[in-house]
Amino acid sequence: MKFMRQNLPAVSIPCIYAYEGPGSQLAADAGATYMLLEGFYGNTLQDVEFDMCNLSVAAQEHIMNQWTKVQAELATLAYPGIGSISSVSTTGEPVIDRLATASAEGLRDEGPFSSAGEYFTTIGDAAISKLDLSNTALQGSPMSFSRLGAFVFRDIIHNTALFEDSDTDGRFPLNHMDLGTQNILIDNNFNFLAIIDWEFAQTAPWQVNHYPMPFPLLGSEAEIEGILQDPNHLAHRNVLRQESARRMYTQKFRDAEMELGQKGRSLGGSFAKVLDSPASRVYACFTKLGGLPEADAAGLVYEMVRLAFGLDARETEQYLHKIECEARRSEGVGGKASNCLKDYEALSSGILGNQGL
Repeated sequence: MKFMRQNLPAVSIPCIYAYEGPGSQLAADAGATYMLLEGFYGNTLQDVEFDMCNLSVAAQEHIMNQWTKVQAELATLAYPGIGSISSVSTTGEPVIDRLATASAEGLRDEGPFSSAGEYFTTIGDAAISKLDLSNTALQGSPMSFSRLGAFVFRDIIHNTALFEDSDTDGRFPLNHMDLGTQNILIDNNFNFLAIIDWEFAQTAPWQVNHYPMPFPLLGSEAEIEGILQDPNHLAHRNVLRQESARRMYTQKFRDAEMELGQKGRSLGGSFAKVLDSPASRVYACFTKLGGLPEADAAGLVYEMVRLAFGLDARETEQYLHKIECEARRSEGVGGKASNCLKDYEALSSGILGNQGL
């Protein structure tokens, strides 16, 4: 955080007054590890307005102008490796080391990674390793879409170019990785006071950037357009507000990137371009799979396949049948492989039929 405060004066980052971690005698004396941070008179944006799409257009513009500038400023710091900053060298350059979150996220390879492909493969493998694929859990039962989505994500990484390196200069920009409204402190006029919770910060591929809550892009263009064209649709108002917010968010990134370019600080990639890319949208769907109702997870998995391979609903069913059987065989899951197609077809027909897919 000290390095970022010194190199990103335009980004408000809390000052750390004291930190005592595990093994510290001072921490032992206090009875816990601790960190003393600079305080601010304000609240998180999420606490002030949980859904910022409810705010006036002027307020949204003011927020997004600051939100996008912070992310663009962070991206001006880019390095040839994917990982967390562990220290700063004598020359003032950050040392990109293993991911600080690797253990918590169950990553077998902690990094640093030299390519986007290596990084996303590790993320996909970790998602699969967390699944309960025991014989007891799946014997005679079709694999849930939440589980299947992890295998689909890994297959997309291996069989498409979506998650290959995209930065034009082979460097990876610094990313907060959790810059949602819950980590933005504001005053009563929606001015940003500070960005908090930097524990996930790392250098990362451009594809990890996606539309945040409360206006994520998780559905197809056809689905969204259908709702927008029907004023009587129950979701019309919400979808319209979210679509407007996404357009504003993208435009503010264009403005921020142009401003940096005019100052000779051009980025190696573009937020404005990546947000609507198939890779960004696939990754967004993948990150939302955990904990969703099965019907919602099914829709996300179908959208991932459509974005990556351009398959229609029936072709997607066939593809998912194949992926499940391969997953069962590769993971040594019990049950007859010949039955998994029949079982899964029954599940997908029932769930997706209710969604009209």
